[in-house]
Amino acid sequence: MERIDKLINLRATGTPAELANKLGISLSQLFQVIKTMKEDFKAPVYYSRSEQCYRYPGNIKFVCKFTEEENVA
Repeated sequence: MERIDKLINLRATGTPAELANKLGISLSQLFQVIKTMKEDFKAPVYYSRSEQCYRYPGNIKFVCKFTEEENVA
């Protein structure tokens, strides 16, 4: 998802087939990841037919990370 987000922000995803190829995954796997981004993470990602790439409506960045919590006693 982070790599897809980066390519979306660079406007470098290309078509779904091109993006799947860049990621080294199948087209069906790509569609599943996009679906997860939309449904589970509420990403406002869409495919622009005129630009032939995935886009966000505005300046959006996906952030997902793990952080270590301090021990609270």
